[in-house]
Amino acid sequence: MLPFTPRLSAALSNAYALAMSEGRQVISDIHMLYGIVSLGSGVAANVLMRNGVDASLFCDASPEPPSQSDGSWPYSRNALAALSASIREAITVSHELVGVEHLLLGLLSSPSNGMTEFSRQHRINVEKIVSIVRSEI
Repeated sequence: MLPFTPRLSAALSNAYALAMSEGRQVISDIHMLYGIVSLGSGVAANVLMRNGVDASLFCDASPEPPSQSDGSWPYSRNALAALSASIREAITVSHELVGVEHLLLGLLSSPSNGMTEFSRQHRINVEKIVSIVRSEI
């Protein structure tokens, strides 16, 4: 398995914080999307924000990130599928680390019912976002 970049680790930490603040037992793919946007900068976050996806779509207040992780955060089946897809994305472009952009591509390439509904509800043009991100990495 490829290691994660520090920014991807931060995004996943933010996803965990949101899930726990909502009283959820697992981190979903939607929480992971929030984690990307919550970074506030970078290719993936900027592309999402330019296309109408910002932190306000997920919650009213930013949750506090957890102080530590032992690496055993509970992920939903869809979130695990997105993580697996992000690793494949990194390998496909011969990158040695899995980054935030790979995670975004992974989330959008294997959308769950929740991700599909979120995209439809917020009028997110998935194909456009994928195209832009692919051209940037």
